Amino acid sequence: MQTQAPADRRLEMMETLGRLIVEARDSDDVRDQIVVAFVEGLGCQRASLWELAAEGGYFVARSEVRPPDDPGGSVVGIQVTMPGEPLLTRLAAGAQPLLIGEQERGLVADLIGEKVLATYDLGTLLVVPLFHFAQLIGFLLVDQPDSSDGFVEEDLRLAQAAASYSALVLENLRNRIAEQQRGERMTALARLAATITTRHSLSELLPEIVRHGAALARSATCTVMLVDDDNTLRLAAQAGLPEPDDELRIPLSDPLIAAFIEQDAPLVIEHVDRQLPDIRRLLRRPDVMAVQILPLRVAGATIGALTLGYLHAYRPGRAELNVAETLASVAAGAIQNARAFEMEIEQRNLLRTVAEISRRVSGILDTEWMLREVCSLLGRELGYDFVHALLVQENGAELAYAAGSGSVGQTIEAGDLRLPLNHETLVGEAVRASKPRRAGERSPRLFGHWRDELQAVQSEAALPIVAHNHVIGALIVQSEQPSAFDLEDERLLKIVTDQISVALDNARHHAEVQAQARLDSLTQVLNHGAFVSTLHMLVTQCREEETPLSLIMLDVDLFKAYNDKFGHVAGDAALKTTVQAIRAHVKSRDAVGRWGGEEFGIALIGADKEQALGVAQRIRETLASLVPVDRLGREMPPPSVSQGIATLDADAEDADHLVDVADQALYQAKSAGRDQVRLAGQD
Repeated sequence: MQTQAPADRRLEMMETLGRLIVEARDSDDVRDQIVVAFVEGLGCQRASLWELAAEGGYFVARSEVRPPDDPGGSVVGIQVTMPGEPLLTRLAAGAQPLLIGEQERGLVADLIGEKVLATYDLGTLLVVPLFHFAQLIGFLLVDQPDSSDGFVEEDLRLAQAAASYSALVLENLRNRIAEQQRGERMTALARLAATITTRHSLSELLPEIVRHGAALARSATCTVMLVDDDNTLRLAAQAGLPEPDDELRIPLSDPLIAAFIEQDAPLVIEHVDRQLPDIRRLLRRPDVMAVQILPLRVAGATIGALTLGYLHAYRPGRAELNVAETLASVAAGAIQNARAFEMEIEQRNLLRTVAEISRRVSGILDTEWMLREVCSLLGRELGYDFVHALLVQENGAELAYAAGSGSVGQTIEAGDLRLPLNHETLVGEAVRASKPRRAGERSPRLFGHWRDELQAVQSEAALPIVAHNHVIGALIVQSEQPSAFDLEDERLLKIVTDQISVALDNARHHAEVQAQARLDSLTQVLNHGAFVSTLHMLVTQCREEETPLSLIMLDVDLFKAYNDKFGHVAGDAALKTTVQAIRAHVKSRDAVGRWGGEEFGIALIGADKEQALGVAQRIRETLASLVPVDRLGREMPPPSVSQGIATLDADAEDADHLVDVADQALYQAKSAGRDQVRLAGQD
């Protein structure tokens, strides 16, 4: 019997894992190949792979290899929480593989159960943690090798090296799955918006919201609670729960409800019994472990709440929160529209136009296009002579023209016309007071009275667009007839401005989701894929504009040694410090991306080779002057960087070639002693 895995077997194990980093695509196959690599590389009989769930808070056994005649049960599908299990707590405390002996049998028994544990030989059971940037993302349980001596020191070193490869494979897989799920969720959100905007009564709409909401958020339960005229919160629709409780009403004065409404933000409870057991009276299901509660708000007013219940500890990421908030935003707008439809059924023709506006704008995520559609529909369907939409600017002191109908809307470009908020106009008064305003005769208070196209305007109604208790814009309708607007117009236009508010909120959430999907989560610069696509776009743009374009490839020197000396958390801080130094010397239109690991790409628009060299030198000097600190606040020496520079046309003919040439220059800089800058073609 051999006492360790043969050299060729160990080599094949590392080659397999290295290939998976680049080529892996299918999720099940990737996990199976990792487990098989450990079994064959270490010459063992049985191994299983446990992975941190996407929601966080627990681990799931994803794959397993065991002998055909194994009498024990499979571990695949078993879930264990973190940090509730002592073994997981030990794993999270260090990156070394653990050998579990007979005296520690209870640790593993608590994790996978006595029946399954009986098939393992605890004398040589190896637990291999998988870390990615200091986070425990999984682990492997590996049974003894086919030998009497169990694992030897060389096996442990091999397992630790293979763990680094496996963690990278697993993280790449998780990122691909997350990217795919983000796309699927955005598609599902668009379908949901298209579905619920066709439901004009609450009795049809609410079941659709909770059914689609539970599927979209991947929750076990989903409920909608609505504020009634008696100032109570009433259960209106549910999915994943027992029979509806028509008597479930909670006064808005209840401390829990009052606090939720006041904070005007989603409430995330990762573990109900540990954090807020009193909330169980809202959940109506004893096995719900975690919950999200999102306010349903329209024009700054809370009209209800959307709850999402989970049967496991749940810690949503930014993407999941954006999906839930967008779901609540879409639901709130749909509910408000349905209520308005039922309340105003006698004004069927007018409300049909409002529903059409809602349907048209709900799926439009471009703000300018959406506002043009609204103005056009109001002018065409309701007969308003002129319609204008204005938005409050970031400085909070101006209104800027965003869209309009008729000849004025065609002649004024978005953003070209601006009004101070303190301007003595009807729209200025409406925005400052956050209330509708009307004028029945021509005066200097009317919007655009100075423009030739609006000289015939005799009356006007101006309504603020409100989101989360803040005025974000205004809608103006005008008529060439005096005293053309009354309270009915105000009521109708209030519904329209509420829908505009929801649509603007949807567009903002969509932009956040899209932006987050393009960023590296640690450094908040472009991720690899986004940087590559941006670089291709910039090459095309600079060619068309006959503008220089240079690329700096930057690599943190001896980053592994830096990590080993100061720890992975400090390594993360060093990467953030590097990005800080880069941002200090690039323009807003330049592109910065994380190429991978500790390597970054910097695309400089309008910079020739000498100018790019100056930027690179300044980055190097700035980084040397910065003082990163570890998680305890202790100062660390700044990392040094090596940089390679290539310029479009002078050194390369396209984006891919530009990367290759800059990378070669970077390699030369590192080979020459690191902490320096090399130009492409430099001797």
